Formats: sequence, C-alpha cells, structure tokens
Amino acid sequence: DLAKLLGVDAVVFASVTKYRYLDEKASMGIDAGKQVLGAVTKGASDRYTSGVNSKTNDINVTCSLIDQKDGEVLWKINNDESADWRKTPNVVVDDLNKKLAKRFPYKYL
Repeated sequence: DLAKLLGVDAVVFASVTKYRYLDEKASMGIDAGKQVLGAVTKGASDRYTSGVNSKTNDINVTCSLIDQKDGEVLWKINNDESADWRKTPNVVVDDLNKKLAKRFPYKYL
C-alpha cells in the first residue's frame, strides 16, 4: 500500500533488533577479570571462565525489498553481530548497514 501511495515500484523495509545483556562497564570488568585470572593462573583461566561472555548486545538487522504489485519479497537479507565494550552497538549497526548496502540489488547511478 505504501508503494502505491508513493507511486514507486517497490519499497524497502528494514528493522534493527537489539538484545541487551550487559552495560559497557560490566563487559569491560569481565574482560579485565579474565585477564587477571589468566595472569594469576598462568593461562589456565579458560578452565574457570569457559562460557563467561562479555558481550553487551546481540544485534540483528533485516532488510527486504517488497514489490508494489503483489507484496512479494523480491530480495531479503539478514545479518547478526554481537557488541561489547570495545565495539558499541551503534558501531555494529553502522557496520551491518554498510554490509547490507553493498549487497543491495539496485544501485543509484
């Protein structure tokens, strides 16, 4: 309906979903603790810290190109990535959007 209203052949639908687990300070603290434990245990810290994750977010970006005539999805892509204190969610979303733009089937000339 939006494509008809705008008088275009297709519309792009995009969504970003972010699942937050930790804040950046907690993430940094976990990584620092793992480094200290690794130094104290002379590298044997993996035995104690396996499964301990310092990611702050899981981010999913989905983009679809939808045909105006029948609502058929002409093209769709989905990307997931995690963020932590070293790479913030905004940076991850920007990176994912750049990846999507490179794979978009139409280019502006």
